[in-house]
Amino acid sequence: MRSVVEHYLQAHTDFDTNTLARLRHPSWYADWPQSGERIPNHDADVAIHRNYDHYPAHTLRRAVESTQSRVTTSPFHNLVRATEFGSWVVVEMQLDYGDEGVWDSVNVVEMAEGLILRETNYFCRPFDPPSWRSQWVTLAPPQKWETRVVETGNPFVEEQCRHALIDYYSAGAEGYQDAASRLYHPDVQVVWLQSGELVSGIDDLVAISTHHPSPPTAAVKRICVVGTWTVAEVALDYGGERWFEVALMQFRDEKVARAEMYFAQTFEPPPERRQWTVPIP
Repeated sequence: MRSVVEHYLQAHTDFDTNTLARLRHPSWYADWPQSGERIPNHDADVAIHRNYDHYPAHTLRRAVESTQSRVTTSPFHNLVRATEFGSWVVVEMQLDYGDEGVWDSVNVVEMAEGLILRETNYFCRPFDPPSWRSQWVTLAPPQKWETRVVETGNPFVEEQCRHALIDYYSAGAEGYQDAASRLYHPDVQVVWLQSGELVSGIDDLVAISTHHPSPPTAAVKRICVVGTWTVAEVALDYGGERWFEVALMQFRDEKVARAEMYFAQTFEPPPERRQWTVPIP
């Protein structure tokens, strides 16, 4: 699976459309939640990227992967899909647009029959850490980028993790402290990768959240749980300014011990590519 992803990303960098087609499942499509666009098939994707002004170089930094089946539920704990045949990979990359700068990208990829079946792609611009939270953060050490293979764990533990996550993201300001204590270890480490910030311990994490000048409302879009790893995709609304959060969390004893987070702002889809996209249902 790792070799498939590495070949896939190299084909992106080289814009090798034949290799991309070979590595994609016949039912392949990609969602770009920030612009609300779905790329419905390979031909549409090729047409879009042929018209890029600054096609980026893709650098794979890490892939968290599993060869086990997974179950995805809605925020109301209803079963949405059970993937018995496939596997999933969370891919973290850097995209170099030359004069336009270097962005982070995180993709949740589902595979089937050894091919890329569907992708959810987020594009994340680096940003300077805001000064208002400087007293509660330190500089994050350099990331150790490596492929991680994880196994499916105890289903009961996974469901407990899922409930804790949903409770946390749906908690209001008054219940935040209790929800955070249920979800995070006291010594949790949270890394905000785009700004290079590290939060050490639940007290500083709660302090940042309770002192936020414009705290968002959050809606959980999808949670994928495999073994000790959980990936949460969350829509954030800062009073009309909408972002997505993608959090990669590692659990220990049913609580989050480490979280690495990306933030992706929404944007209007460029009109020149609307002929090749459809709205995400």
